[in-house]
Amino acid sequence: MRKKRTNQNQPPISYRQAKNTVRAFNIIVFALFAWLTFTSTATQLAFVIMALVPFACMYLLREYKGIIIYDHEDGNKPNIGLACVIAVCGMVIKIGSDYTIFSYTLVWIYSIVLTVLFIIIFEKISQMPKDSLVLRMVINSFYGFFYSFAIVIFINCAFNSSPSNYFSARIIEKYETKGKNSSNVLILERWHTQTKNETENVKQKYYDSKNIGDYVDIDYYNGLLEIGWYELK
Repeated sequence: MRKKRTNQNQPPISYRQAKNTVRAFNIIVFALFAWLTFTSTATQLAFVIMALVPFACMYLLREYKGIIIYDHEDGNKPNIGLACVIAVCGMVIKIGSDYTIFSYTLVWIYSIVLTVLFIIIFEKISQMPKDSLVLRMVINSFYGFFYSFAIVIFINCAFNSSPSNYFSARIIEKYETKGKNSSNVLILERWHTQTKNETENVKQKYYDSKNIGDYVDIDYYNGLLEIGWYELK
């Protein structure tokens, strides 16, 4: 019986499997991004799932070692870098739209510590080759910081159990910016322990309901990690 001839140019099964896995993974991450940024349903759950994306990336990099990449361009290999970028962007956008931090000092400290831990965990789990260590450290430092930044704010605010403290602040100026990135801005007089006036970007409906000289109500929370945050009412 004549043996069936195989195509020598056909990629190995592991490569095809890795490519399909990365494609499916990217689709899932894009779906999570849409869920997190364009809906208001169970977004905290979506955030938690999105926060697991980096660890899923580490697992895939280890399982398909040398086949899946993320730290440099190579058109011949599946690149999981896009999923990492989309995940961290979705997390940062979410915490930026939902929570307003009073002072970022502790956020920076926590984020730097977590970034170092992130790099160590990444190297331990993913078991990446050492030949691209420097480039990978740079990318992980950048990605890890913004990932940690979002995680710290989310944990502090979403799991806050402290009661709210009431403050009020007078509007001393308001204006709209037009163009590609239009915004509605209120300038609030100093309140609580602030040393300068506060600039707030608000939604159109809220902006239209306020005039210069009006007072806005503010709910202030201490936060789970003792990082103060607040909401305009």
